[in-house]
This record gives sequence, structure tokens and C-alpha cells, in this order.
Amino acid sequence: MEEKSRYLTMPLEVFNDTRLDATEKILLMRIDSFCRAGYGEGCFATNEYLSSFCGCSDRKISQSLTHLKELGYIEQKAFDGRHRTLWSRLADFSYLPRKNCDPASQILRTEYIETSNKNIDKETKAKKFPTLAEVREYIKAQGYHFNPDEFFNYYDASGWHKANGKPVKNWKQCCVTWESTWKQSNPQRAQDNGRKKKLI
Repeated sequence: MEEKSRYLTMPLEVFNDTRLDATEKILLMRIDSFCRAGYGEGCFATNEYLSSFCGCSDRKISQSLTHLKELGYIEQKAFDGRHRTLWSRLADFSYLPRKNCDPASQILRTEYIETSNKNIDKETKAKKFPTLAEVREYIKAQGYHFNPDEFFNYYDASGWHKANGKPVKNWKQCCVTWESTWKQSNPQRAQDNGRKKKLI
């Protein structure tokens, strides 16, 4: 399984699939990369190798493989009693137009895309993000010094996700972080403001 690429690529639908945890997503893409590099031969990697690559236990790998099989992301092509061959279903359809996939792959492709979109819609509807006016009002009330418009535009552009890709659960807590960053970047102004508050 000689690899041509030094990178693992992940389809957006997989990234957004909330049924998968981080380890399962990395594991899936590792298996997928071996399948693509092997020209249809599949992935022969052992659980020991995969656990070392993902930084988890062999038990976690076994559980993750079972889950990926249940969701239809991978299948076992062969097992001779000692060695097994895994196949990533993504290799069948993730980078192909739906019409070019075989019937079984078309169904799986449709299912996981629709499920991913439904999960995203549910999460978005369940969360109430602030308006620019609410952000400005809150920052002013707290006496914060960072630019509220920059704060709002930053998170609004990312769909209210943090730099690490995780969704924002408490935007007011993010304000605390931004204010702390502002103070570190403007130590003299922060010190002067502190003195003014003491005089008042």
C-alpha cells in the first residue's frame, strides 16, 4: 500500500457527521487513504498500527471499526483467519458525481449526506446566536474594550465556530477570552483603565 500523498483529505459530509467522533473520522480517512493508494486492493493495516496512528487503544479501534461498518462507511472485503482486508466505501463515491456511483453506493451517499445536513440543521435551529446589536450592548455593559464589530464578524463568518472548528456554546464566554487577549496586547491601556476605575 504505497501512498502518493502525505495528507489525509476528509469530505465535508464526513467532517459534519455528528454520529462520528474525532477518532472515527481520522480512522475512516486513514483506511480510505490506504484504499486509494492500493489501487483497489484495500486496507491491510492491523488494529495495532491503527491504534498507534490514531493515538488510542486497540479496543477503541475495534469499537470504531464496528461503528463505521454499521454506518456503511467501511466493509470487510476478506479475512483469511489471521489477516483482514478493509474497504472504504468513500473510495467508491465520495469524490464522484452521484450518477457515476453504483446503486448501493448511491443509496449510501444520499443517506449520509442527508443525515449530515439534518444534523447540522437541528444544531443550528437549537442555538440562538446574538445579533450585532446584542453583542455591542453586552460588550458596552461589561465595560470590555475590544471591538464588538470585529468579534461579531469573526464568528458570524465562521458560522459561530471557534478556530479549532468546535461550535460556540457560550458566546459570552468568548467575550471574556477576547477581552483577556485585548489586555495582553494593550497592557499599558489596560493598566490606565484600571487606575481610572479605582479613582472613580
